[in-house]
Amino acid sequence: MNNLFNLQDDNIEVGGYIDKRSILRKITEEEIFKYVLKFEPKEFDYICSPLRQDKHPGAFFQRSIYTNKLLFVDWADSSNTHYDCFEFIKKYYNLPNFYSTLKFIEENIVNNKEFKRDKELTERIDKQTKKVEILIETRSFNQTDGLFWSKYGISRQNLKDDKVFAVSRMKILNSRKGDREITLYTKCFAYTDFPENRKKLYFPYRKGHKRFLSTCTKNDIITKHLIDVSQLVITKSYKDYRVLRNLGANVIWFQNEGMFPDNLEEITNRFEEVIVFFDNDRAGLDAANRLTNLIGLKSRKIFLPISLLEEGIKDSSDMYLHKGEEELKSFLIKNKVILYETIRHNS
Repeated sequence: MNNLFNLQDDNIEVGGYIDKRSILRKITEEEIFKYVLKFEPKEFDYICSPLRQDKHPGAFFQRSIYTNKLLFVDWADSSNTHYDCFEFIKKYYNLPNFYSTLKFIEENIVNNKEFKRDKELTERIDKQTKKVEILIETRSFNQTDGLFWSKYGISRQNLKDDKVFAVSRMKILNSRKGDREITLYTKCFAYTDFPENRKKLYFPYRKGHKRFLSTCTKNDIITKHLIDVSQLVITKSYKDYRVLRNLGANVIWFQNEGMFPDNLEEITNRFEEVIVFFDNDRAGLDAANRLTNLIGLKSRKIFLPISLLEEGIKDSSDMYLHKGEEELKSFLIKNKVILYETIRHNS
């Protein structure tokens, strides 16, 4: 491909219609990526990298907090882990320079009838939507991340499967305080497996409500992992969910104890029994009562002993951390929580 355009120099003035802006008025970043991928990329969906020999999906896409560009991220690529759509095409087709990349996109993608659109529909909209949005800059997991999660029996593979990412910077768009860009000097993890790029950020070393920042709604409940068995467990956080799932429970998590999804009946109908397992403090007790009343007779609630609150133990992840896996498992079995299968993966 290097001699396709017979150009050897990047120092070429690109004028008129053949520049990034003019191309992105006619076609989207997603469509440029799609030319190679054959499908439209979605933020934080894992794929095998087409830029190298890769049989294990681990590369993904994310929006830049600086430019809002869609970036291809591959931590296993030592040369460059972040490519925008133009750099991606240049790398994939081994094009000699930026100008040749623009020409290639213009001739092979923009002018390809399959990618043409009505002008009114293809105008690039630069305005941000008015809803609050969180953009994140991810980083690779490090040893201290592993130490934090391993205390709960949660592996690197668990986090990858659940689309949990470590975060180094974030940008908040359309908040009451305006747009804010923040470098994070404390640990932060992003739960990203939600529709329309909604995210929940978890700051484990903050206190109270400051531990979470979220654009999720009460209806952002992940159910795709559920197995067709008789019992469902409902808990109130990702960490509790993953601890229980690794022990074999068929479990989902709510955004918090006070947020019940509109499709609660649809979620619970397929199960013969629904167990609500919230915190053993007053807020958890009250929320569990309300939820079991909504679900009806086939539901019941379980709690860790209230006496454990004095030891700082109020949920399943606390129990795992302070008392160990076997004691938590013993509690679950005693309370007739069925442990169907072990889903633990070692990193």
